[in-house]
Amino acid sequence: MSRRFSAAAALGSIGTRVLAWVPAESKRASGIRLCTASAWAIGAQGRRATRVFGALMAAGKAQPQHPHVQRAVADAFGAIGPEAREALPVLEELAKGVRVRWNAVAAIKKVRGTAR
Repeated sequence: MSRRFSAAAALGSIGTRVLAWVPAESKRASGIRLCTASAWAIGAQGRRATRVFGALMAAGKAQPQHPHVQRAVADAFGAIGPEAREALPVLEELAKGVRVRWNAVAAIKKVRGTAR
């Protein structure tokens, strides 16, 4: 196993707890970086990320939220794919933000199964 995979797997396993901090930590730079990295690591697990789906939903709905975290959450939903259909309303809301639109639209296509 590569170091990057091991790090992503370890971070993904604690991702639920880290993402739970998102609303409180989103104003601190270190919190933003940690929450973003956690969401990306969770997304790297693809369909296995469904086990922390609730935490991703909470992070996607949290307001105010830093765009870096929002993009990472959208990417994680996209990585889950069609099993993340329940997240479509959250993704559609995220797509309204200029700084998140590209990631959210790409995730919507993956979740709907229309991505090429």
